[in-house]
Amino acid sequence: MVKRLTSFVLSVALIVGLVNGCPSKVNAATETYTSGDYTYTLVENKSGDFDANISSYTGTETNVNVPGTLDGYKVISIGTKAFKDDTDMESVTIDDNIESIGVESFINLKKLSYVKLPSKIKTIEKSAFRGCVKLKTIDIPASLEETAMSYDNKGPFSLSGLESATFEEGTERIAARLFKGCAELKTIEIPDTVKTIGKGAFSGSGLVSVKLSKNLETIEDAAFEKCASLEAIEIPDSVTSIGIEAFNQNTSLSSLKLSKNIKTI
Repeated sequence: MVKRLTSFVLSVALIVGLVNGCPSKVNAATETYTSGDYTYTLVENKSGDFDANISSYTGTETNVNVPGTLDGYKVISIGTKAFKDDTDMESVTIDDNIESIGVESFINLKKLSYVKLPSKIKTIEKSAFRGCVKLKTIDIPASLEETAMSYDNKGPFSLSGLESATFEEGTERIAARLFKGCAELKTIEIPDTVKTIGKGAFSGSGLVSVKLSKNLETIEDAAFEKCASLEAIEIPDSVTSIGIEAFNQNTSLSSLKLSKNIKTI
C-alpha cells in the first residue's frame, strides 16, 4: 500500500512540475517512510524505479536481521548513523541485497559481538563499526570494493575489538583503509588469490606478523604505515610495485625481505 501511494504521490508531483514548466526530477530522498522499527528514504535507480535506504532503527532486539526489502522496496543501503549507539544489539545479519553501509552506521555498539556482512557488499564507509569493542572477528566478502572513502584516521573498524579477519575465497583486493586503526588486530593471513593491498589497508593497526599472498603484485601507498608493532615481513617475488610510505613509521620493523622483481618503490 505504501509503495502504491508513494508512486502515486511521485507521479502527481512530476505532473505538477511539468504543468508549471519545471520538468525537474522528484527527489524522493527528501521524504521519510516508516516500516515497523525502520525508517527509510527512497533513491531512484538506473531503471527509474526506487530503492530504499535505511535511515534509522528504533527496535530493541538483541539479534537483528536487517531486511532486504521494506514495503516492497529493495533495500540497497544503510544510511549514516542508522544504528548509532544502539544499546541492545548483540548480533546483526545484514541482508545480501544491501550494497553499502554508511558513515558511523553501527558506531559505538558496545554489546555487538557478531556481524554478518552482505555477500554483495561494495562499500563500507568510515567509522561504520568504530568503537564496537566486543566485535572480535569478521569475514570479508570478495565483493567489497571501497571503504572509508575520505582519507583520515577512521577506518570502518577503527577502535573496535577486531582481532582477526578472514576473506572470502576468490578475493583479489584488500580494500583501501579496510583495517585502518584496528589496534587489536595482531596477525593477518592474506589469501593467495589477493593481487593488491589497497592504500592504508592496515595503517595504524596493531599487526605483529603478516603472511602475504604468494600472488601479490601491488602494495599501495601507506598500506602498512604506522604499524608500530610489526617486526618482520617477507614480500614475495610476485610483487612488482610498492607505494609511497607503504611501511613508513614502523618503528619495530627489523627484518624486511624485498621482492626480487620490484619495478617501482
